[in-house]
Amino acid sequence: MNGKLEIRLKGYSVEGPLEPSVALEGEEWHHNQERPVILINHNYCKKCGICISVCPEDVYQAAPDGGPLVAQQDQCIWCEKCEMYCPDFAIILRGDKAW
Repeated sequence: MNGKLEIRLKGYSVEGPLEPSVALEGEEWHHNQERPVILINHNYCKKCGICISVCPEDVYQAAPDGGPLVAQQDQCIWCEKCEMYCPDFAIILRGDKAW
């Protein structure tokens, strides 16, 4: 099943591949793929663009309002730079690293 998962969860927009291995149990994401589910809390984000500039794989692109959009989630190499450098703690990568 190829598609895109996009929902809102307590202020976060959740973007990632829509696959049978993605399940929501309580507030935990269980994800058994090589790519993370990317959660962006647009309420926390101040639209600084740091996540867009530090991503080595151009996963993000700027939305019309300047906030980040996940444009190429399948390109994510799970380097965690977006999550580490976000000054607002607005990005969370969820999943199980298989390596």
